[in-house]
Amino acid sequence: MEKGSKRYRATPDIVKYFGTLVERWEKYAADCIYVKLKNMDFDGILIRAIPVGFDLITTDIKYLFACEVEVVPENEMNHKYRELYRKLKNLECEIIWKGKLLKKAVFHPIFDELRAYIPQIESSKTLIEILHANKDLMKLVNKVKPEELNVKLYSGIDITKSIQSINNFLKLQINFYYNPSKIAWIVKLTEGRYVISTNPYKLTTEICSLLNLIVKELKNIINFVV
Repeated sequence: MEKGSKRYRATPDIVKYFGTLVERWEKYAADCIYVKLKNMDFDGILIRAIPVGFDLITTDIKYLFACEVEVVPENEMNHKYRELYRKLKNLECEIIWKGKLLKKAVFHPIFDELRAYIPQIESSKTLIEILHANKDLMKLVNKVKPEELNVKLYSGIDITKSIQSINNFLKLQINFYYNPSKIAWIVKLTEGRYVISTNPYKLTTEICSLLNLIVKELKNIINFVV
């Protein structure tokens, strides 16, 4: 790299934690990084650093990881696939933690404001049962202990943006439900244990393995709803 004309690009710690899984990485937005990964069932992962807690000396960070699984691209969408989108919408789920001392993760249907406006969305446990039946997947969920983990359909909104940063978020979701432009699953995982982890490389590998297992199940789920 030529001195003066270009700046040296330091690799962020979170990218280093992926180790040999990294094929390449790039800045995706002001606070996001895209990492192209090797040997995964998804092409890459978007990462956003989220500050938590603040004082005059330090700011702790938790990370949001998001990957996309395309089912039907925009140029193939038609009436049949719009109906498929609405069927798949019923499968959306997220983890909740149960128990007092030894908390255990279970997947649960998503209940949000959108469902109040679209009663046609009827939660199905088809995907939940498939995820629960995957013992390796559930073992990793309980090992990684993510703060949040959800599986949703793309709803026309940039997955790097938070709900708070988008005006008319609910309206956009409603419009997309009735006229989806593509079908894609979005898996999001938020992990806050990097600040206390003694082995962030191992934690990152476990997160990748968990996301990969979920993606594998999502690629097969269409066989259960068509």
